[in-house]
Amino acid sequence: MSFRAGNQGYEMWPHCYDLGVAAITYGYLEKTDLRKYPEGEPKKLWATLKPAQKASLRRVAYEMKGGDVIYVKQGPKIVSKGVVGGRHGVRAYKFDSKFRLSHDGWPWPHQVPVKWVSDFPEVRILLG
Repeated sequence: MSFRAGNQGYEMWPHCYDLGVAAITYGYLEKTDLRKYPEGEPKKLWATLKPAQKASLRRVAYEMKGGDVIYVKQGPKIVSKGVVGGRHGVRAYKFDSKFRLSHDGWPWPHQVPVKWVSDFPEVRILLG
């Protein structure tokens, strides 16, 4: 995952690390608790997202499960990895209604708990 506000925007990764979460946000869904909805609902709000945004939010909100391993990408590097918290094999999504993580007034409430590896060696990758 890349933890950036926008394309090449503000780096949210240090804040995610400090809070022990992986987090994401998108426009009209920033205050919608997706635990209350089946995947793809509410349709009007999901329709505002681009296909790649839908895929990213779907992964966080519906597909990540306790015990999954995730990696943090910064540009051409993988800079960390973590294990998704919660019961093994069970959907890990949490909605942070206290909006502890935000940037420029935009909350990042769609989260999964993560135990981040503190001494992960950076790895350069080639994409594309």
